[in-house]
Amino acid sequence: MKWMKKVMVTMLALCMAVSFAGCKSNNEPANQGSTNQDTTTNDNETSDQNQASDKVVEIEFFQQKVEAVDTYNALIKKFEEENSNIKVIQNNVPDAGSVLMARVASDDTPDVFSDYPNTAEFKIRAEEGFMYDFTGQAFLNNVKEGIVESVEINEGNYTLPISVNTIGVYYNTRIFKELGLEPPKEYTEFELLLETLKNNGYTPLALADKESWTVGITLNQMSGCEFDNAEAFYASLENGTGDAAESPDLRRMAERLVALRDYSTEDALAVGYGDAINLFANEETVMLIQGIWAMPSIQKANPDVEFSMFPVPASNTENQKVIYGIDAAVSMSADTEHPEEALKFIEFLAQPENAQIFTNMDKSPSTIIGVETSVKEFKMLTDLLDVGKSFQWHHFKWKAGMEGQFNDTAQELIVTKDIDAYLKQMNAIFAQ
Repeated sequence: MKWMKKVMVTMLALCMAVSFAGCKSNNEPANQGSTNQDTTTNDNETSDQNQASDKVVEIEFFQQKVEAVDTYNALIKKFEEENSNIKVIQNNVPDAGSVLMARVASDDTPDVFSDYPNTAEFKIRAEEGFMYDFTGQAFLNNVKEGIVESVEINEGNYTLPISVNTIGVYYNTRIFKELGLEPPKEYTEFELLLETLKNNGYTPLALADKESWTVGITLNQMSGCEFDNAEAFYASLENGTGDAAESPDLRRMAERLVALRDYSTEDALAVGYGDAINLFANEETVMLIQGIWAMPSIQKANPDVEFSMFPVPASNTENQKVIYGIDAAVSMSADTEHPEEALKFIEFLAQPENAQIFTNMDKSPSTIIGVETSVKEFKMLTDLLDVGKSFQWHHFKWKAGMEGQFNDTAQELIVTKDIDAYLKQMNAIFAQ
């Protein structure tokens, strides 16, 4: 049994409450006709071969982004119209990352699956041989320069990057205009903005504190703007040379994270990701701290809401940056029963005309050459990306499992409001 599987099986035992969905198709590959070497072929054999050629092959596409379900459904429909002998079953489940991890551990890797190639978990899956190596596939030439290389694992290519992401603050432009407000340029201005909205009878923020990752992404973004070198700081905690309790920057970020809860709904800990989107979309709050991936869900919840985005403000404008990473990316099982069909689907996704459909619906900046991305609501964020005022998600450099602990610790902080205990816990999780 591979080392990876031993780790995963242990995690599976800890997560027995997770309900797994989806299974691999048992259909045989198309065109697998008779292998009889006799050069004479009777009518029955010809009939059998024709039936085999017409057989529809099902492949599973395990897709982790709930916001992208409709986008992929549109692309799958187009793909199936062009490839009538292949049926793609999109499978999107709650807690998809944990489910994928458990399925890989139990030798049930989906034929095709979306993944996050900058994470430690992705690297393990690649190194342990669970994913197909796309090295040499022509469709990788459609990806913009430097992006494929940025996610190589030991000179192997295990994913097709489709889009990149970042986060910021969604704000209701109609309400801002009515109150004569402008997007803040520094954090003190953001604090004043929150007070102004609250004093005018508005709930300033929708915060999805029920889900720890939504807390963690705000702290992740703040880190890149508040530390002189966030990567070096977190590395110092990991190697034991640093001390979170002695960091005025981390303490300031923790204080801000707690203080933001004074401007949200009273039941923020009961608010999930989808709930927060609905609160903002239906104008029950004025702002929402979230990724650009949320835009399709906001527009679906209320097509008439008027909004734009600004970056989560830094303490000073000189340090203003935005976080980024590969968002949509598609990989393939190394032992799929249908490699030809799976590769055909992935190649389809890499074609510029189809990548343009993805970007038009998903709104995220594309990694594919020739695809135009122009979303006016994201301009303040993409302007920073365009001039290199950006940094990668910090957890890309961390050990497997660290991101979850980072997020959970941040969530515990907003519950207890005990900053000293939080700083002590940060030392503990990075030192293990």
